[in-house]
Amino acid sequence: MFVADWMTPDPRVIQEDDPIADAWKLFKDCGFHQMPVVDEVGHLVGIITDRDVRTAQGFSDRSGEALRAGEVMTSPVETTSLAAPLEDAIRVLASRSFNALPVVNKRKLAGIITKNDILKAFCHVLGLDQAGRCLEVALPSRNGDIVRAFSAVAACHGQVISAIVASTRDDRDEISLYLRVAEVEAPAVQHSLHSAGLILLEPEHA
Repeated sequence: MFVADWMTPDPRVIQEDDPIADAWKLFKDCGFHQMPVVDEVGHLVGIITDRDVRTAQGFSDRSGEALRAGEVMTSPVETTSLAAPLEDAIRVLASRSFNALPVVNKRKLAGIITKNDILKAFCHVLGLDQAGRCLEVALPSRNGDIVRAFSAVAACHGQVISAIVASTRDDRDEISLYLRVAEVEAPAVQHSLHSAGLILLEPEHA
């Protein structure tokens, strides 16, 4: 999965010489919270947020017509590229306080990827757009248990919607297989997994 697959292409932008009143109107009318700032040839020069505009208007004697986007934008701005793995953008957004990354191609703005875009990507990867149930299978034997788990699903003709292997909760020394299967098939799959001697985990505070 790459940034280009999940970004918003051709986002609304503002030029650095435009008044911040224009940015504020776009924020209110369009419902987004950050906007790339470009120069006259479309090169990315910064990013401006609705908070930037509110703060600037609250702490300046000049009006929103007089203040320019270039005066209140964040610059330089952290960016990503079209070909970057989605995980790189996730890592940056998870570790920093901002909510979006402009996507550039040879210095020109190609799109923007937001935390909301990341959530949509996760919903797709996890198969949450399809009716199903998640079963968490402990993998103390790791690869051997993974093979047994998929064999158990195949044995009952279950349909796997998504499958992810990851650390179990807060314990990074143990991993689990997170299987999302069709809702109507979940009881049969669960029984088949148990019959194969696999351990199905339950919520810790159920």
